[in-house]
Amino acid sequence: MNSYNKMNEMLSARPQRLYMYFKAEGAEKFLENHNLKLSDPRKCNDPFECAIDYNASLKTTGYIDENPYYEQLNELYVRDLQAKWWKAHKHLRISCFTKEATNILMWAYYADGQKGICIEFDPSKDPLFFENLREVKYRTKLATINKGCGEELDYSEILITKAMQWQHEKEWRVIFKDLYSDFFPISPQAITSVIFGCASASYYNDYGMSGTYERIFQLLQRPEYAHIQLQCISQETDTFKLQCRKMPFFVFMKDQHTISIISTRQQCLQIKRYNDNRDLIYEASVCQWEKTIITLPNGYYLISNAVDNNTVLVQIFDE
Repeated sequence: MNSYNKMNEMLSARPQRLYMYFKAEGAEKFLENHNLKLSDPRKCNDPFECAIDYNASLKTTGYIDENPYYEQLNELYVRDLQAKWWKAHKHLRISCFTKEATNILMWAYYADGQKGICIEFDPSKDPLFFENLREVKYRTKLATINKGCGEELDYSEILITKAMQWQHEKEWRVIFKDLYSDFFPISPQAITSVIFGCASASYYNDYGMSGTYERIFQLLQRPEYAHIQLQCISQETDTFKLQCRKMPFFVFMKDQHTISIISTRQQCLQIKRYNDNRDLIYEASVCQWEKTIITLPNGYYLISNAVDNNTVLVQIFDE
């Protein structure tokens, strides 16, 4: 296979969309300047990140197979090899993505137990950032090095090899070589969707957290983000599966009796108030754009958009 065909095969195998999970505060910082924080592979949450098979690296040297101290020599050799390589490549960084926005474990690990945010990316919109995009390979054995003494060590495969126990992450990595920064800008056009977790809409009583979400909405009003679709995660009926759905408005608590409704477009919302017996006792319509602040008495409130059939339940009661 020539290099042109190989390149086309690699590009066709790339996912059309990739996702990254954030805590809400992390998403706010990213959207402020669309700079992604990169990771040092040696400091990842997997303690066996970039580990290699000690028994494979010296088998090509010939004499080592007859040495009774093969195992000890091999381990010392590989440790020295790794140390020298990392010293020479201390500016190598990676950026980690996944193929799924509805992975319940990923929300738990990286998005503050569904209080955070998942951001969707289109790799084709920023070829520079995603130039060295590689799929992580999950294996039962460590990556091997078949190099003899004095040969240069190629770590590209080791950087994308992880234990089978991590395969649920369905990870893709962008590898940056000789990067003298822990941040790298990504084009706003590559950001295609912002997805709020299940718990973010029900995080009503944490007023400080509501402020973070509101600031995120303010950032999303910028012209460079006008194309972004807003979604939220919900649980499928009678299963543990998660699904993404479009959400044209969000409701956050300002204080004990005041809500803030933030919209992504001009629309009319219905507000229905129910008592403890679930009797409808109040109904009103609010036509608004961007942000409306309403003070409400005690009760259960159902705020809905008839066009999109989206609803948010709000509970307001004195403590």
